[in-house]
Amino acid sequence: MSSITALNGASHNGIIKIKDTGLLGMITLRGDLKSNVLAKALKLELGMIIPEQRQITSTSKGSIAWMSPDELLIIIDYKNVSKTISNLNSSLSGTHNLVVDVSDARSVFSLNGGAIRDVLSKGSPADLSVNALPIGEVRRTRIAQLAVAFWFTDELNCQLICFRSVHLLLQHRSASSSRLSLDFPDLPGKPAYTLKPGQPSPGQHSLLRPPFAVTPSTGILTCFPSASPFGYTLGAD
Repeated sequence: MSSITALNGASHNGIIKIKDTGLLGMITLRGDLKSNVLAKALKLELGMIIPEQRQITSTSKGSIAWMSPDELLIIIDYKNVSKTISNLNSSLSGTHNLVVDVSDARSVFSLNGGAIRDVLSKGSPADLSVNALPIGEVRRTRIAQLAVAFWFTDELNCQLICFRSVHLLLQHRSASSSRLSLDFPDLPGKPAYTLKPGQPSPGQHSLLRPPFAVTPSTGILTCFPSASPFGYTLGAD
């Protein structure tokens, strides 16, 4: 039996095309990014250097994305993950490091089209202009309160990573934003207290009210997921 992703190749065509990228091997590596031992290990195993802040480097063997001052995300073929982790652990033996397989804990989307920046901007507070987010730079941010990371491989293609536990919600959110017209803002057309549903707050879903409460529960507020922070009730950042 062959392995598949949780989304199993799902896709959506709107203003942009959104598609499940398929199986990708992803390894989180934490350690001293200024270490010569780490740099040598990555060069030996993947033929790549440690990327600069917020950058991503790529070769035929895969990619390495800078995620934080002590964290890298290694993206390779799914079938090569176990071997790569074993080799890195051997090369980094005796140093302070962490090498973990996160392939099945993440979902990856491929975005294609000329309006990617506009669609992402509908849910993210990040500045997605060409000058602020050039091609090849990784941006860690949120879309409708969901943690994501994405980067442009060229002006018409973007890769987006999120936690697998929220992939369906993010897919729904991205597809909804992709369907919306770019000519008219998706804002309430009349006072909120006249709109329905009225619980836990009045009004239909809009760009100012993302549909994060997807299932009823016995949370702090009616119909809010029990783990939702108070920040959800206050809107986006």
